[in-house]
Amino acid sequence: DSFAGVYLALPLLVSVLFYHGYSKTQTNVFTAELFNMLRRCVYHSLEAAYCIGVLPLRFVRYDYIYYDTSRCAFLTFLVTVHIFLSFLCLELHCLGSEALQQTRMLGEWRRIAEPGPKQKASEWSCHSCPYPRGAVVLCKGRYYEALATLNTCMPTSPRRCLWPIAYILGDSQRAKAFMLVALLMMNVVLVQLVLWSNQWIMYAIMIIPNAVHFMYVKLRTSHAFFNPAHLNLRQLQWDLSDQWPGAGPSDFMGTSTCPTSWSALGELKHRGQNGQNGDLGNHFAKGFGDSSYPDPLFMSAVAASTSFFFGNAGSMRYPDLAPS
Repeated sequence: DSFAGVYLALPLLVSVLFYHGYSKTQTNVFTAELFNMLRRCVYHSLEAAYCIGVLPLRFVRYDYIYYDTSRCAFLTFLVTVHIFLSFLCLELHCLGSEALQQTRMLGEWRRIAEPGPKQKASEWSCHSCPYPRGAVVLCKGRYYEALATLNTCMPTSPRRCLWPIAYILGDSQRAKAFMLVALLMMNVVLVQLVLWSNQWIMYAIMIIPNAVHFMYVKLRTSHAFFNPAHLNLRQLQWDLSDQWPGAGPSDFMGTSTCPTSWSALGELKHRGQNGQNGDLGNHFAKGFGDSSYPDPLFMSAVAASTSFFFGNAGSMRYPDLAPS
């Protein structure tokens, strides 16, 4: 068959296009990790469905071998759902609170006819995110008003797609409950198939990984997303003070030995990379690493998320972290 090589090479070609093309179209640093995570989960689930449900049937060697297409499609669907949940659980653990943070900052927009007399509209840009409540932007020839505390999603993004993401992933315990319910429903369906189907052993085998995954999500206490560690700001201040060269608790954010703003941190990183400013510059150069994001935009993301999660307490304790 002349098309056999195409069927085998298709997953590899699509993977190259996905990771080196489609995934890099997300330029908004406030939503890139979240949306790329969901894209990876969906893509790899479909890739597994193709390798499980299409390739084996495509390369059946004998025409007299019978297989039920509807049953194969149903089994492929069950495996695809389980793989999606497995990838989602793994990706959430890898991102941890970053996924929760970006989800809560998606925000909401409302389309308006014209901005008010005291409202100044500007062109929407991902580099200006996050937009505060009440901000008016112009996006694709239409005016939108920000409704949430912080708004990072594109105003023209379909609300029916963003709402489930914000509702489920906006709370770690709610996401855990949805994950457990989905796995439990799959196990119930498989048990019913074991009782009713003459191919019960096939469904019984599928119960094993689903049950193990259910117990993993239910009992594991070290999952970075479902069971995040609580952040103690006072302890964080002392921990960072101990790591800061020549800085004590009283001069953590105020003395001349420490940078007093995020721009100063970026400048200190630049000096450290150029061999200037001694050990302190090298300390920040190692701490920041070779980030692919511009320093001002990265610092803006940190400042906005700090203000969102820590509120006035975080802004009062660390005034330089509050967005201007």
